[in-house]
Amino acid sequence: MDTSISLNTVFLMVIIIQMGLISLVFYRLFYKGTWTFQTGETSKNHAKSKSTRIKSKKNREKYSSSGLSNELVEDFGEKMVQIIENEKTYLNPNLKLSDVAKRIGLSNNQTSQVINQSFGKDFNSFINEFRIKEAAFLLEQNRHTSITEIIYQVGFNNKVTFNKAFRKSFGCTPREYMGKHFHLN
Repeated sequence: MDTSISLNTVFLMVIIIQMGLISLVFYRLFYKGTWTFQTGETSKNHAKSKSTRIKSKKNREKYSSSGLSNELVEDFGEKMVQIIENEKTYLNPNLKLSDVAKRIGLSNNQTSQVINQSFGKDFNSFINEFRIKEAAFLLEQNRHTSITEIIYQVGFNNKVTFNKAFRKSFGCTPREYMGKHFHLN
């Protein structure tokens, strides 16, 4: 009789664990926005942020004593991208790490950790990526707006930093980019 009770207890524990895992999967898929139920496709923001994730062993070791688990880092990374994209905070030329940290409810060090671990970048490179994407969009939409105007509209403070970041992202200068884009259209 003791064996049947212990087997029943083990069986019950296995079922509870399986149900917990299934619940976690459904929670992540349907309530965290990783799956758009109506269309059956992954959400654009989630897919984009997941595709840019870099989780190197070096970063995991560097932050092993941090209070943020890998899951929290991932969640805050997604939250950060949503806030930055939706509110377009990157357009502020004076944007600081502390501004983003306050907005997502973390310390400066934790915010830096989230950016480093989730995206493999420092804060400035991370923000400049959003600025460059916005600049490319504006260059495509506003043929007659000068590149200098766009540089300042998207939050850059100088041409040199903008040009370096643009070349890094697109492999060409903004002028070359405009030439390629307008010749194709």
